[in-house]
Amino acid sequence: MALRQGRCRNYGVCHFADDRLLQAVEAGAEFVCGNPECRSPLAESTGQGGPPDGVVRRRLVLGAGVVLLAGLGSGLGYYLSRPAVGGMAAAEVSGFAGGGVTAIRKPMEQWIDEFAAPPAQAPETMPPGKLRRAWEAVGRIKARSLDIDALKQAGQLVGSESGLLNPVEGARLTPEQRSLVGQENQDRRTLFAFVAEYSNPATEYERVANEYARNRWREWSPK
Repeated sequence: MALRQGRCRNYGVCHFADDRLLQAVEAGAEFVCGNPECRSPLAESTGQGGPPDGVVRRRLVLGAGVVLLAGLGSGLGYYLSRPAVGGMAAAEVSGFAGGGVTAIRKPMEQWIDEFAAPPAQAPETMPPGKLRRAWEAVGRIKARSLDIDALKQAGQLVGSESGLLNPVEGARLTPEQRSLVGQENQDRRTLFAFVAEYSNPATEYERVANEYARNRWREWSPK
């Protein structure tokens, strides 16, 4: 059976692309990503030579499982490690499944500015993936901002270097308010993790959290 090999380029959205998975598709079949949540066209690959796009580390995993095809059967997978962020272009563009583009691995400040503005594409129309989850987290943060601000102004919550909110000592929060704060902190973690992972040059989660807490939300300052 003749096979064509290719890699998905839907970086930041499809984990097959992020993992540099070499996918095998039966000749004559639709040459698209086997991830059912992606289905982007594959970039033809011979499977030979070094990994593309500035990848500096490589790891080979041979034959342990079945590569998802477009519902057509089994295949052979080679997993390559995630690209070294510093080796990527500052704004590499990759296609969304179904059209549209997203730029990934941008400067940290650029990501933060973009998340502060309305999204160019409604999050619910984005393909499933990390970018969509980050925008959904941002949407929930904005939706509950009035309630969170009211608790801060009432002296019930205090920010921290971690970018998270904590009840002050002796705070009298209702169970619903405590749940609200927990949801807020979880969405903040999702946002910080995405910006850290897709920043160029590479940055750490703690630096992103500190930038939000100190300069963007102004909830914390060093003493």
